[in-house]
Amino acid sequence: MLAAFVHPGLFFAGAAAAVAPIVIHLLARRRFRRIRWAAIEFLLGAERRNRRRILLEQIILLALRCLAVLLIGSAVARPFLRPEGWAAVLGGPGRTERVFLLDDSYSMGYAGPGGTCFEAAKANLVRLIDWVRRNGPGDTVTVLRSSDPASPLAVGLYLDDASAEELKTRIEALRPSQRVLDVEAALAAVRRLLDESPAVVNATLFVLGDFQRVDWLESDTGPHQAEPGPATPLAGFGGLLKWAQENRSLHGVFVAVGQSGAANRSLAGLKPAQPRFVAGLGGRVEAVVANHADSPAEKLELRVSVGLSPAHSVSVPRVDARQTTAVPLDVTLLRTGFEPVRVELPPDGLTVDNARTLAVHVDEAVRVLVVNGEPSGDAYHDEVHLLASALRPGGPVFSGNTVRVVDEAELEGVDLSQHEVVILANLYRLSDPAVERLESYVRSGGGLAVFLGDQVDPEHYNDWLHADGRGLLPARLIEAVQAPPAGVPLAEGDYLHPVVRVFGGRDNPFVEGLRFHRYYLLDPAGPDAGPATDAPAGEAATALVAPAIVARFGDAARSPAIIERRFGGGRVLLLASSCDLEWNGWARDPSYVVTLLEIVRHLARPSRGSAELLVGTPIEIPVDPARYEPRAVLRTPGYPAEEEIGLTAVSPEDGRGLLLRFERTNAAGLYTILLRTREGTEETRLIAINLDPREGDLTIADEEELRSALSGLSFDYLTSAAALDELDQGGRRELWPFFLVAAVTALVAEQALAFWFGRRA
Repeated sequence: MLAAFVHPGLFFAGAAAAVAPIVIHLLARRRFRRIRWAAIEFLLGAERRNRRRILLEQIILLALRCLAVLLIGSAVARPFLRPEGWAAVLGGPGRTERVFLLDDSYSMGYAGPGGTCFEAAKANLVRLIDWVRRNGPGDTVTVLRSSDPASPLAVGLYLDDASAEELKTRIEALRPSQRVLDVEAALAAVRRLLDESPAVVNATLFVLGDFQRVDWLESDTGPHQAEPGPATPLAGFGGLLKWAQENRSLHGVFVAVGQSGAANRSLAGLKPAQPRFVAGLGGRVEAVVANHADSPAEKLELRVSVGLSPAHSVSVPRVDARQTTAVPLDVTLLRTGFEPVRVELPPDGLTVDNARTLAVHVDEAVRVLVVNGEPSGDAYHDEVHLLASALRPGGPVFSGNTVRVVDEAELEGVDLSQHEVVILANLYRLSDPAVERLESYVRSGGGLAVFLGDQVDPEHYNDWLHADGRGLLPARLIEAVQAPPAGVPLAEGDYLHPVVRVFGGRDNPFVEGLRFHRYYLLDPAGPDAGPATDAPAGEAATALVAPAIVARFGDAARSPAIIERRFGGGRVLLLASSCDLEWNGWARDPSYVVTLLEIVRHLARPSRGSAELLVGTPIEIPVDPARYEPRAVLRTPGYPAEEEIGLTAVSPEDGRGLLLRFERTNAAGLYTILLRTREGTEETRLIAINLDPREGDLTIADEEELRSALSGLSFDYLTSAAALDELDQGGRRELWPFFLVAAVTALVAEQALAFWFGRRA
């Protein structure tokens, strides 16, 4: 149907009124009695000669009067023609592809006074399906979900009664996913679908969602700033625009269902605050609480649970508006193996992002290898006796460490991978193979601490361990110096660093009681020291990171006392003095034990499996074929309602070892991997999958910002369900002005012709 009327009843009334001039003409005809009269015969003869002309003139005038009445009635009835109707009239293609993109990211689950955003979006989508069914029966419909645009609900579907009802039933059954909105991927999927239908030259893209700033706008400030950053053009949008520029037509209709001013508090992160956890000892994790609201959040209660243990609460006094805060949480893990740690916020409008889970691997102990540079049968003169006793003291209280002591000659034969921390204590020098093995060990995540002393060969350390800033050592050794008789204290440091945290605070007694009598002057600068920022764990071994001075001595030059540096995936800590009583009295001070325990905790190789993965990120587990069978079983968070999934290890691209891979991480929670060893035993690993925290900021992009980001696309922006009625008007061209002008023209023509006919007569 090309044309229709807004008020069809008025059109029929106008059509009926169009016959009024004819009726009036018939009723106005006079009835005469005919009398033959000789004088009139002459006139009758003249009349017969002009009868045909007069009859034709009267018919013309009557037709113009009827047409004027019909046109006026039609104008009042407001006829309209749809754009596809114009195309059909002009001989062009009339079918339009209606592409619906439904945002089903997890932010759409936000529940306000009127229900969730997703329910509103589904209701509007059903209404639009009915609208297309009613007004564009020749058009085709495609329905996509943002979480899985490669699997449409419908593609090129012609809507009849049965197909429309089936599609609406499938839409009603939808639920929000736990993914974020990837606008680039969604728009790219729309472009691919249009490319796969070359016959389509007219398309309308309907997008139904909450239109979050973090999804649709590229800002320089980020989602947690008090003032949003300026909108910039959306990268990758050119694909659709290019399609439209190839002699095609593309129009957008954006139906915004987000709730303005929606306040949301979420857990934006959960990670270990230490590399390793030991069974039975206290540990610490760090939760990040985000306040996506324009007012501060006061006294938030975090519920923390470990494994099957009862949950305990931790109070967060305040989180400022549009800010995040890191909350340290103390936990005790009692069993070895993997243990889940779960943290929850009180429920709010968007509950799905109020919880986060961490899979922590718990060890029996942290294995420390101590390399003794000056062994002695006399414990008092042995270089590492006090150090080893501090790390693993006797008695019923377990420190969490096991200590193995070897000398320089034994270092080459030790399997370093079996230890989380290596401590070099006053070594004279290391062989080339030992240096290479230590570099490989630290690159792979191991921790190395280096204590100096009178046995050290500084030239060897500088040439082979420092290597102009490219080696393990974070500083070049200048010379050993003697302090004044009273010694020098630790004068200043980064007291937020865990290694020297014990010395922080004003009037700290540990600082005053600690004296160093001999130490090395260190030069942390080097020609190839690299950038001044720290590198994340797992950084490539070739990345050079500038050293950081953790603490300084109280001498006149404020000489570095402790220097740290990242090396590949591990850390190296250099201490300028000795670990025994030969160069200082530190071992007599209570801070000695505390500092050594913190050094081991800080440097230890990170536990496997503690990294946080996000929904949609594939799970990848390296498998040693010499130890494990190539097949494993995976259980999703929905187990046992969801069946187990069998996995088979495959060779990665580098060809080294085997790799278990699982990609369908569509839900947050714990994924359990059951591995079978070659000995026939079963090993369990836990993988924590959590929500991407970006979607927790519900700030809405307004129409002006979207037009700036989507520059070049013509679209309508609707903010309420009632505004959907305007689509009928926006998608049609009303013809009443043409009918009104035609009616006036007909009346003017009737008057002009009547005057001319009468004057000629």
